[in-house]
Amino acid sequence: MGSVNAKVILPYDAPDDQIWAFGHGPLNGRINIVSNNSVYFNATNLPSETFFEVRVLFPTNASFINAEKGSGTLTSILEEEKSFGEKTKRTSMAFTIGILVVLGFFLFRTIVWVVRFYKFGKDDPLPEVNLAGSLHEPPSELEPSLVETLLNGSPTGKSIVSTILELTRRKILSIEFVKGGKKSLFGSSDEYFLVLKNIGYRDVVAKREKELIDFLFSSYLIKETKEDLKISFEEIKGYAKKRPVETNSFWTRWISEAKKDLKDMGFYEKESLEMQGKGVLELVFWSIVNFLYFTSQGFIYFPAGMLILLVCDVALIVSVASMRKKSKWGGTEKSGWLAFKKWLKDYSVTKNYPIDSVILWEKYLVYGTVLGISVKALSQLPVKFSEAMQRNSAIYPVFYHSGGGVAGMGNFASSFSALSSSFASYGASGVGSSGGFSGGGGGGGGGGGGGAG
Repeated sequence: MGSVNAKVILPYDAPDDQIWAFGHGPLNGRINIVSNNSVYFNATNLPSETFFEVRVLFPTNASFINAEKGSGTLTSILEEEKSFGEKTKRTSMAFTIGILVVLGFFLFRTIVWVVRFYKFGKDDPLPEVNLAGSLHEPPSELEPSLVETLLNGSPTGKSIVSTILELTRRKILSIEFVKGGKKSLFGSSDEYFLVLKNIGYRDVVAKREKELIDFLFSSYLIKETKEDLKISFEEIKGYAKKRPVETNSFWTRWISEAKKDLKDMGFYEKESLEMQGKGVLELVFWSIVNFLYFTSQGFIYFPAGMLILLVCDVALIVSVASMRKKSKWGGTEKSGWLAFKKWLKDYSVTKNYPIDSVILWEKYLVYGTVLGISVKALSQLPVKFSEAMQRNSAIYPVFYHSGGGVAGMGNFASSFSALSSSFASYGASGVGSSGGFSGGGGGGGGGGGGGAG
């Protein structure tokens, strides 16, 4: 596609009413006779290999005795141009009618899909959990990545941090530290390590948890070792740079599998998913029609069609993309997690009473992380555990070693926020008169002509 501009300058001034100009080729061409010896021609969006031809008629000059003479007369040429012009009008009218029929069909299908969305795809209001609208315990044992996908549509790095905390809670992993082990120009700080404690973890973890462990510790090293594997948080920070292909592959699977698993669990109504599949097929058909419309320059015959087509496209895409109605279980589950998130946010601010169950406290840490509660707020939750409870917890020592709970978890979160950020990066006739071109060649119809006025 390109624009073409042409200027024809006559060898002498012609009488105002004896200049005729015609253009052939693109139907969106324009002609402008601007003076007694100048004619401008213009065409936009001219496809490649499409001819662009102009013809200008004006009286001969008797003094040009050697001028070449053609066989056509003014009358015959004007009749020829008129016939081509009429043919062009008929062709243009046929195209316009065809486009209107297609656009009418698209409008009808758009209305059909909007109605289908309200019937099959629009979510019902979330059910009320209770009068307070909050829950002080997680509503289910759903995996952190699925919780985040359920609430936000896709998992982020928060779900990785949360999953590691969950694996630590179950003593498959552990978090160890060396006090003052990290040296720098500005002094020293605690160095943290993630340790694989249970080499036989494959029998006791979910598929997604296994993939995370394999990624963090390298499945090759896990197969070769007979003892605990240990990696520092600093090593984890560098994974995206040192292992970009593996990191990208892992992260892509992490996202796609979370979405797929949630769908397979029945989070969406089956009928709405089937309807969405049909909508995707129709979108493919629409994309072909859109392509043909623009390549055939349909907008020349009916310019308003571009706007109509755009509105239909947007309405269909939105309707099909949103055609995922939550099932009754899905609505109840989402409502429960939102209620738990509300309670956890409120509690992290008010801290009305200390938590006396280490099991419940660990769940708050696991799910609070994926629900977006700040690490600092989570580490400052008031607790009241017995010494036996403290010893039995795999997470508690990381928070409260030597009174450095906030700093401990702060370093932990900082390390994984860097990893999370690295994952996120893997996510233009006559003077003064005017007229149009015709599709004819060698003297095609249509154009401007007449007196100079």
